[in-house]
Amino acid sequence: MASVMPTAAMARQPTSAELTSMKDWVKEDAQAKAIISRRLSPIVQNMLSKKLDVTSQFKLHDQLFSGQLKDADDASWYISVFENG
Repeated sequence: MASVMPTAAMARQPTSAELTSMKDWVKEDAQAKAIISRRLSPIVQNMLSKKLDVTSQFKLHDQLFSGQLKDADDASWYISVFENG
């Protein structure tokens, strides 16, 4: 499955094969997003639903991967990273 939607060679005149390919991609993309969304917490879903510029995306990536829950005493800090950004 491609991570980028296929496009028509001639934008105004897609062939039936190109249309089928685009429709299949949209369907599979929606299914993948639904599966991923069911696994994400509401806080992370909210953060991802916002339109983020590239800098914000890198900051979010760093926060997600640098925050590690070490024990129960760390829980409030860990959650605050996602709530407060």
